[in-house]
Amino acid sequence: MKKNKNVEESFVKRLKNNPKLLNHFVREIIEQYEKDDDFGMFLEGIKAIATATEGMTKISKKANVKRGTLYKAFSHKGNPEAKTYFNVLKNIGIQVHYSYAGKQ
Repeated sequence: MKKNKNVEESFVKRLKNNPKLLNHFVREIIEQYEKDDDFGMFLEGIKAIATATEGMTKISKKANVKRGTLYKAFSHKGNPEAKTYFNVLKNIGIQVHYSYAGKQ
């Protein structure tokens, strides 16, 4: 378990101040979620971006959510409320674009 935490910390350090890598990572976690439907891994990716860009303490203050609640919501088994989810995305600089993909 400790080894995984060190790998995660190392990756978060690489994401810091590296907009090109952050952009690639955002696209990668979205594409991976679309392939395997693993929302937990997607949330873990968002948490890594939040940690790298602002830090969870700062994000929790901006989103008006307790830090512990934020960690829980963006854990592998998390289930953030829509308001929290979109507020965090906004505060870490992720823009969400939608289009209708149903029958035409």
